[in-house]
Amino acid sequence: MIFVIAAQRWHSYSEPLERDIATYAVMGHEMNRGRHLYSDLWDNKPPGIHVTNWLMEKIVPYGPSEVYALGVLAAVLTLAGVYAAGSLFGSAAGLWAALFWTAFCSDALLQANQPNVEVFINVFLTAGFFFTLSAGMRMDRLVGAGVCFALASFYKPQAVLPGVLLLLALLFFQKGKERWKERVKLSLGLLFPSVLLWSGVFLCFKWTGQWDDFYGAVVLFNRYYVGDVAANLMEGLRGEWLFPRCTWFLAPLLLVIASAVFLTYRTYTKFWLLLAAFSAGIFLLIAMPAHFFNHYYQLWLPMTAVAGGWSIVLWNEKFKNKIGHISGAICLFLLVLYEAPNYSLNMEQLSLKKYDASFVITYRLADRIRGLLKPQETFFYLGDDTTFYFALPARPPSGMVYALPAFYGPLAPTLQSRLLRDLARTQPDLLMLDNLQFPDYYRHFLNRYVVWKLMPDNRQFVFLIRRGSELEKRTKRSR
Repeated sequence: MIFVIAAQRWHSYSEPLERDIATYAVMGHEMNRGRHLYSDLWDNKPPGIHVTNWLMEKIVPYGPSEVYALGVLAAVLTLAGVYAAGSLFGSAAGLWAALFWTAFCSDALLQANQPNVEVFINVFLTAGFFFTLSAGMRMDRLVGAGVCFALASFYKPQAVLPGVLLLLALLFFQKGKERWKERVKLSLGLLFPSVLLWSGVFLCFKWTGQWDDFYGAVVLFNRYYVGDVAANLMEGLRGEWLFPRCTWFLAPLLLVIASAVFLTYRTYTKFWLLLAAFSAGIFLLIAMPAHFFNHYYQLWLPMTAVAGGWSIVLWNEKFKNKIGHISGAICLFLLVLYEAPNYSLNMEQLSLKKYDASFVITYRLADRIRGLLKPQETFFYLGDDTTFYFALPARPPSGMVYALPAFYGPLAPTLQSRLLRDLARTQPDLLMLDNLQFPDYYRHFLNRYVVWKLMPDNRQFVFLIRRGSELEKRTKRSR
């Protein structure tokens, strides 16, 4: 299965990166060059994803190989967690869960073949789920589960919610005054690691004098980005977001799971309720930000695989025959049949299937820009696509690697001032601006830059060359 996962990811090794994944790779690379998160390199994500890329680059060279290694590592670690959680109902259940995970863990429409934040959240949530259900009252496993839920929240703070709801469900089963010690033990084991680890993060940024930058990015901006949480959750209950088209391929397996719940609920009430509580936390994790991007729905995959493995074994147990294995084989066949066509697509076709043409255009334009710039010449893109820095590759002259927060949101005045200071200090040889997002903003730079009609028929991008630069001299000679 590990080999299959590695082969799946190898197929999309050179696929154009989505902007989020490129952002994390670029920022991890810059952190390895000595730049600081939030005070210089700005992003609204907690530090987990950036530290992950920073660490991986110490092992695997920056570029597509690093992204590939991250994707394979996360999928394989989740495979181990899925097998372990499935095996709570026996090794056959674990094997089926692992097979289902292997079949759909690189799904294209869920954008799961590349390592966005959700793949790392899945690693820790799946491990936390297994440790919790297998712990009994063993404190070491409860603390292990709590650490996993805390680490998941380092990628998105709300990723702790499945663990919180799982704890509440466990407390429900610890009734009676005489069981107060068990309730305290569960609560401490599952919650204290989050308190401890996040306190360490807060102190770290406070002691290094970067607290205001961290708080502004991760708290203030995200409060603006998320908006009305209650309204978001109600929106998430609508059918188009609760079970969107990109998840329909899971329907046969979900029918098997639903029938198993119906048939065995009385016998395995606790397991199904714990799974339901955990799944409710995943719903909250997906719905709270309200943007409902396809890659959010990757978060359903591990628990679907685990519940599928359980269901097949329980069907066999209920009917005393092989009907569960037959149902599992049919579901697995349908999954493979659904996924197989993706592996006949080339990289541009795969990107077009997953997104629109944006990232294909970015890579084509990056190829053109790379041919125009000398190695020592610098480039900055004032827009929302950091993929240019990864594709060229180029080091961003400003830590505002995507510009939208400098123009919209509660931090816009501060971040725009930082952006302009950075550009005045570094003076990139080539500026490219998105004229659709920021109409006529290029005029702010005309005292130091001249417009270059690199793409005369293009309305989106404006290209500016620094006056007196070698690039300007070469463009004049080539006219």
